[in-house]
Amino acid sequence: ALGTSRSGRRLTHVASDGTAIAFYHSGSNWQWRSASSPYSSWTSANAVTNATRVSGLTAVMDASNHVHVVYRHSSGPNLCYRKLTFSASAWTLGSETVIASGDYGGGGEYLTSARDVDGRMWLYGYRFNAGNAPEIWYSAPDDGTSWTNSLSPTGQAGAASAVIARAGDYIVAIRMDTDNMYWRRVNTNGSVGSWSGESTKSSAGTWNDH
Repeated sequence: ALGTSRSGRRLTHVASDGTAIAFYHSGSNWQWRSASSPYSSWTSANAVTNATRVSGLTAVMDASNHVHVVYRHSSGPNLCYRKLTFSASAWTLGSETVIASGDYGGGGEYLTSARDVDGRMWLYGYRFNAGNAPEIWYSAPDDGTSWTNSLSPTGQAGAASAVIARAGDYIVAIRMDTDNMYWRRVNTNGSVGSWSGESTKSSAGTWNDH
């Protein structure tokens, strides 16, 4: 079904001309279809090549209607990126870039992504062989081929969920374990600054999903 995965905050996007794109897992691979208003007729399915793992895909649309997709590769599982370029009310899938190699499984269904004020892509995802703890990566501005590890899993082992989002000039990272919710932020206007210290947002109840 469309939009049922926990991996992405939004798996359906609408371009400025009204063309919609929807991502879904077919049972064997992540695919997308597109349609124009009134959305009564959709294109045939197009595969996000190598994105076979049902629990790992997130997509962000930029101001030019291009869609930036991060997913868990069929092998590794590695973290990978592709850009779907928008032109004439249609998207074209670009080449694959490996962001990181290793066992990004386990809690990898919690991939989330965002774009900052300068057009960098940010990714928050789990690395199973680092104690099932989340890592944060970001790309060069408007470039998905060059990525930097911004935050290592140190001190975050055992986290149950992670979310990343843009808030003005800042990128905010939130993670949850079974007891607490934590957040930190970094200024990304012009250049990437230093992460703030992690604050505890809540220390009551159980936080194990998003």
